[in-house]
Amino acid sequence: AVALVLVVGIPGNVARFREGANGLVAQTQFDRWFIPSVPRNPIVKQLPRSLEPNSLDPDLTVGWLVDSVPSGRIPAPRPLTPTELANQTLILALRPSATAQPAPCRLLRAPAIRVLHKGDSLRVSIGRADVIYLAQDGGHSLPTPLRTSPVVALAGPLRLRLVPIPGGSNTPTVVCG
Repeated sequence: AVALVLVVGIPGNVARFREGANGLVAQTQFDRWFIPSVPRNPIVKQLPRSLEPNSLDPDLTVGWLVDSVPSGRIPAPRPLTPTELANQTLILALRPSATAQPAPCRLLRAPAIRVLHKGDSLRVSIGRADVIYLAQDGGHSLPTPLRTSPVVALAGPLRLRLVPIPGGSNTPTVVCG
C-alpha cells in the first residue's frame, strides 16, 4: 500500500518539475536578449543607476550594465524589434512605488492617451485597465495590466495608451494619475 501511494504521486511530481523547468527556460531566453540590451536602450540615461532590471538578481544594476559595455563584459544583443524595445522601455521606466501619490482620479470610458513625465504616477482605483507604451519610433508595447498599487515613471515623457477592460456588472474603470 505504501509503495502504491508513492507510485501514484510520481506523475504529478514529474509534471510540476516539467512546468518549473519550462518556466526557467523561458526566463533564461528572456534574459538572453533583455539584459544585454538594457544598457543600450535610449531611456537608460534617465534611469537611476541603482535600478535593478531583473528582480531575480538584486546585484545587477543599470549602472553596472552601462559601465560594463565599454569593457566588453556585456555582449552585443541581437537587434530588438520595435515591440521588444517598447516592452523593455515600459518594464524599465514604469515601476511600482509604495510612496507615489497619484493625481486626481478620472473615469476611463474608452482608450485614452496619457503622457507621464519623470516622477508622475498612475494606478487603477476601480475596475481594470491595460497600459501600452507608445514609442516615438512607432513601436508599441504589449498590453500590460495596470495595478491598483501605484506605479511611477522613472523616466519621461512616456506616452501611454490606457485601455479599460470591461468587467462584470458594468463596473466602471477609474484611473488615478
